[in-house]
Amino acid sequence: MMSILISTHTHAEFFQDDKFKIDLRNFYFERTFSNPQSHDLGSWSQSINALYQSGYTDTAIQMGTDFSLRWLCCIKV
Repeated sequence: MMSILISTHTHAEFFQDDKFKIDLRNFYFERTFSNPQSHDLGSWSQSINALYQSGYTDTAIQMGTDFSLRWLCCIKV
């Protein structure tokens, strides 16, 4: 019975302090050359960053998990 109470308390702390964050970013970069033989270059990039951080267990050895996902797309114009 005691182990069930301890595991329930640990489970609550683990999910109680969790954090989830999503960043969306866009970037356009253009280069203009003064040399007429060179072509002007440009690119548009978009990225998505997702980060999940759990809380820590309330035990002698504190444990937690972190997950991240990144996606990047680049289109040359």
